[in-house]
Amino acid sequence: MNKNEKQKTGRKGSYELRIKPHFSYIGKLIKKGYKEKDIAKALGVCESTWYKCKAEHSEFSEFIIKCRTEPVKEIEAAMFDSARGFTKKVKKAIKVKNVEYSDGKKASEKEEVIFYEDELYFPPNPMSAKFLLLNWAKNSKGIPKYANDPQTIKLREKELELKEKSQEDWE
Repeated sequence: MNKNEKQKTGRKGSYELRIKPHFSYIGKLIKKGYKEKDIAKALGVCESTWYKCKAEHSEFSEFIIKCRTEPVKEIEAAMFDSARGFTKKVKKAIKVKNVEYSDGKKASEKEEVIFYEDELYFPPNPMSAKFLLLNWAKNSKGIPKYANDPQTIKLREKELELKEKSQEDWE
């Protein structure tokens, strides 16, 4: 151990006792969409302690970001499909009644449920398309190609030009 390093003594903190041992549980809850304050409550950790631990322990904050990455990708893919329209196979059920006759009279009646697959078409969702165009479509300088107000694009381009010019002036 180096002279400058201090050995920690005393009892372990909330991070070591209540958060770190439960990383897998925390990860599952984050992927299911639980809010961080609800996860903290479930672990018996005060919300302020949770955020303090996130600020002090980079491994913890990075873990939370990593856990959110997969669901965000799934949402983006679903929104992309929604913007373009898609077909999906859906399992459906239908009740069928079988009636048997004997000598012209009803002898027995049986009902059964039969499952089958149907393919449904979901047309493009204009709101999803608009959202993706406003947020994903950017030119080579990172300025959006589309905006609710065309003047916004011109203002952003002018702003970028001024920033580039001010950086040149400093050099």
